Amino acid sequence: MSFLKKHYEKIILTILLTVFVLSLVYLIITILSSKNITPDMLKLPKKNADYKKMDFESQTFNVLKNMASQKQWVVSLARNSEDKFWTDFMVPFAAARSPHGKKNIVPFYYFEKKSGINKCPFTGKPLPQPEGEKEPPEEKDRDADGIPNDVEKELGLNPDDPDDALGDMDNDGFSNIDELKQDKLWVNDAKLHPPLAKRLCVVNIIKSKIPIKLKRVRAVGSNKKDWEIHAEVFEKGRWRSKFPKLNEVLNIGGRNYTITDVVDKKDKVFVKSLNSWTEKDSSIVVLQDNDSKDIIKAEVGESVFAPRMRALLQDVLTEKKYTLSVGDEFTIGSEEQGFENYKIVNADPKTEEVTVVALPGNTTFSITREKMNLPPVSSIKKKHEIIDEDPMRMPPAAPGINPRGRKLR
Repeated sequence: MSFLKKHYEKIILTILLTVFVLSLVYLIITILSSKNITPDMLKLPKKNADYKKMDFESQTFNVLKNMASQKQWVVSLARNSEDKFWTDFMVPFAAARSPHGKKNIVPFYYFEKKSGINKCPFTGKPLPQPEGEKEPPEEKDRDADGIPNDVEKELGLNPDDPDDALGDMDNDGFSNIDELKQDKLWVNDAKLHPPLAKRLCVVNIIKSKIPIKLKRVRAVGSNKKDWEIHAEVFEKGRWRSKFPKLNEVLNIGGRNYTITDVVDKKDKVFVKSLNSWTEKDSSIVVLQDNDSKDIIKAEVGESVFAPRMRALLQDVLTEKKYTLSVGDEFTIGSEEQGFENYKIVNADPKTEEVTVVALPGNTTFSITREKMNLPPVSSIKKKHEIIDEDPMRMPPAAPGINPRGRKLR
């Protein structure tokens, strides 16, 4: 016992060291043995299929032949060979209404001459002979596309193709059937067509925002020409400060505006956060468009809009877009189809409807968001240059021409 008391720590340490050495040897053996493991040894063994191989080409799986060889529905036959007419489940005999008496329905057999009866079984009166099959009259419109056969042949269309009525032989955006309603000459002549305004649709109707911010008006003395006006105009991608005077000309978005009047106005407003009344600058600068002569009022801190609504229209065929204000004139068409002039007389954002009038003349057309159905056959559909440009990036307009390239009123 005294030996254990003196050397128990060494004994425990020896045991632990022995266990550690044995573990280390086991680890080395395990690492060395893992080198002998190949990928094939890690694969799961293949399991043989436990189902029978089926031959799907055999007669058992030939559904069509099996159905043909086995009658799925019992043929309906007369129960008595002497019966002249008979019926079965869901197989009624031919019948017709007798023109005599109560006009009962009787077997068609009594109407036929071969029956040798030709009398109504209820009244005994003779029955009319059934009419023989008449040969159908020659169809005037075989493909039922609305265009007679002779007209289709004359125009070079196919009398047996119903789709060619919706085609567009002259590529003006209007179908053959629509143009044929006017005249045969319209079908092959691109310059003869319904009004081109019918190709337009409304994309959007908005108030035209003018890129100017009125920051401050400082009334210095009684002469308004001495008053200080601080405004910001959007130029070349950023807002730039301007300090114009009365009667000076400002170029805003490529258009020239003259300052015709300045109104000094201060309003008292209650500020809840401060719980007090304060003075707000509500001064107004009156601008006049040098081209259209429209009057625009710019108030401090408020967005500025043109007085006339602006409509964005699109030609459904060419996809060309027109950005126009009420009163503007524009031209639609091409060299092949001819050109037509129109003028916008109204643009209603609530109904999303634009009214245009043909020039010269007074024929009006209502343009909505509804797009005309284009003929499926068209070879001139191209994307044209969109003229709906950002007015903030447009160059100055030439005299007598507005920034959109249209003639002024």
